[in-house]
Amino acid sequence: MATDILSIAIDAWLDPDTPPHLRSRLGEFLQGERSSPLWTSALERLEDDHPENTALPPDLKSKIRSAVILRRVQGLMLELARRLPRRTSLRQSLALVMVALAELQEREVTVASLQRAGGVDANKEPIFGAGLARSHISLLEEGLVSSRAKASPTDDRARPLTLTPAGRDLISDAISEVS
Repeated sequence: MATDILSIAIDAWLDPDTPPHLRSRLGEFLQGERSSPLWTSALERLEDDHPENTALPPDLKSKIRSAVILRRVQGLMLELARRLPRRTSLRQSLALVMVALAELQEREVTVASLQRAGGVDANKEPIFGAGLARSHISLLEEGLVSSRAKASPTDDRARPLTLTPAGRDLISDAISEVS
C-alpha cells in the first residue's frame, strides 16, 4: 500500500500538468521518502525524462543528480565486491574498471598510463604507486586481465593490458546488475 501511494506521489510530481503548489507539497513529502528504491527510480526517471523541469529548486536538482550518480557507483561497487575475490583492494578494482573503460573506448592501456590517469590522492601520493605492479599481477593471477608482450624491453610498465573473456564477463555482469 505504501509503495502504491509513493508511486502515485512520484508520478504526480513528475507530471507537468500537476499544479505548482501541489508539486511543491509532493516534493516535500518525497524528500522524507528518500531511502526508498522507488525514490531512486523516480530520480533517475526525472533526470532522464524531465531534464527541463524547472519547477525544482536548483539545490534539490543538485541533490537528485548527486543521489543518482552515487546510487549507480554504489551499485557497481557492490556488484564488483560480490564478484571479485575477497582480497581484491579498491585500487585493484579501480584498475580493472579503468582497463575495461579503455577497452570500451578502444584505447590501449598500460601500467604506466594507469599510473598517470590515477593521479594523486589527498596526501599527494600516487593513487597507483609501486603497488600497481602487485595489483596488475593479482588481476593477471585471477585471470581477469592479460598482458601482451612487452612494448619496451626495458620498461615493464609499457606492457599493454586487456581484459580476458572472464574479465569482460565479470564487468558485463556487474553492469547488467546495475542497469
